[in-house]
Amino acid sequence: MVDPVTGKTTLLFNRIVMLGCFVTLGVLGVSIFVMNRRNPAHVRVSDILGSRPHHSDQGGDGAA
Repeated sequence: MVDPVTGKTTLLFNRIVMLGCFVTLGVLGVSIFVMNRRNPAHVRVSDILGSRPHHSDQGGDGAA
């Protein structure tokens, strides 16, 4: 299916893959933000991101 002269299908496929990666990252960020808004477990999310690991005084969710 790939044109060996121009390679347009390959470029289109690369663009689709990059767009898919961006959409996946965006959906992950939005879902994390929405879950933070629903139950305030932003301490655990910041622990995962590694921004403020010393503010873990509110860990009473029974997660682990």
